[in-house]
Amino acid sequence: MGKMTLSKIHYIPAMKVCAVLGLIWGFIMGLFALLFGAMMMSLSSLPGVAGMAGAGAAVGVIGFVTSIIFGAIGGAIFGLISVFIYNIVAALVGGYEFDLE
Repeated sequence: MGKMTLSKIHYIPAMKVCAVLGLIWGFIMGLFALLFGAMMMSLSSLPGVAGMAGAGAAVGVIGFVTSIIFGAIGGAIFGLISVFIYNIVAALVGGYEFDLE
């Protein structure tokens, strides 16, 4: 087909893709929050740390949920800003050039 140039990226589709990628990243980070909560729960067996199990469970679950939500929102915002900047730069200097066969 020859040489083609990516001169513009549409905002909404790119934002959706970045939001899903952010959601996946937030899920992975949320697993670490659950692990941290589980470690806090294990501390409840130590003397003088009574009641830590409930706090550990809450920290783990809240961290998991907020990581997913903020990952998706952050991914969407990052995608929107990135596409905005790319479209400006592509208009000034040209977009990515690639060959299709």
